[in-house]
Amino acid sequence: MPEKDPARVRTNYAVFPKLFGERTVLFLHYRWFADDESEKDELTNAAKSRAFAEKSAPVKRPRYFSRTMITGLLLAVVLFCYGQVKDDLPIVFLATAFILGGSRPLTDLLPPQIGRHLSNILFGFSIALFFGAIVMAFS
Repeated sequence: MPEKDPARVRTNYAVFPKLFGERTVLFLHYRWFADDESEKDELTNAAKSRAFAEKSAPVKRPRYFSRTMITGLLLAVVLFCYGQVKDDLPIVFLATAFILGGSRPLTDLLPPQIGRHLSNILFGFSIALFFGAIVMAFS
């Protein structure tokens, strides 16, 4: 790997005496321009800025459910089915509360006027079902 030319490394020095004391110097290094030949502009052979490279990066789709969230929802569905089979109403209420609470990220797919209200309704209903399950289990 070729050695970097120290003259080509661009650095910024900043002194903040009021925040960190008189002799404090913070070393901030940011590579504003490309160093490789592959990252240079083809027409002018000038170095592209990093902002240009970051702007052209593909946008990732948001991930609504993590793997652990999906696992929890599947466990809640299994508990819901078990509660239905055994006619255990508190377990059905508890599983329904977790399923409704876990499905709140799906409201981001709706328009903001509807999605925000539906998300709040799902949250309130899941809390009510959770407390109802606890009351029914101990009464």
